[in-house]
Parts: sequence; structure tokens; C-alpha cells
Amino acid sequence: MNEKMYTLLEKVYGEVVKTNERMDNLENEVKDTKSRVIKIETSLENEVSNKVRALFDNREVVKEKLEDIDDKIDNVSLKINNLTLTAVKTDTELIEIKRNLKMVK
Repeated sequence: MNEKMYTLLEKVYGEVVKTNERMDNLENEVKDTKSRVIKIETSLENEVSNKVRALFDNREVVKEKLEDIDDKIDNVSLKINNLTLTAVKTDTELIEIKRNLKMVK
């Protein structure tokens, strides 16, 4: 009976040792995984930050271009208004000249 107990204890001890080794391996794998996850997070944060910064810079460039276009449209509108006023004035003067010519005849 003692021998059976001893053999059983040896088996149990062997299983405990194997379990401890597996636990150690699992702990190492978890540490490695955590390390890789941290590297990935850092890489993604840097990449996202760079992309956000680039988008912001591009937005500023687009904003400036739109402001320039708005200014040019305003200038063209003013010129069109001035040309319209000049055309109306010229039409009025032509009408007046035609009236005067009719009176002279």
C-alpha cells in the first residue's frame, strides 16, 4: 500500500510540476502578448495622430483656397454690377440721343 501511495504521489507530483511549467509558459506568452499589444497600440496612435494632423493641415489649405475663391467671386460680382450700371447708363444715353435726333428731324 505504501508503494502504491508513493507511486501515486510521484504521479501527482509529476502532474503538478507539468502544470507549473505550463503555467509559466502561459505567463510568458501573456507577457509577450501584452508587449506586442502595447507596440501595436503605440504604432496605431502615432499613425492616427499623423493622419489627423495631415487632415487638419489639408483642411486649412482648402479653407484658404475657398476664402480666395470667395474673394474672387466677390470681385467678379462687383465688376458685373459696375458693368450692368454702365450698360444701363449707356442705354439711357442712347435713348436720349435717339429722342434728340427725332426732335431735330
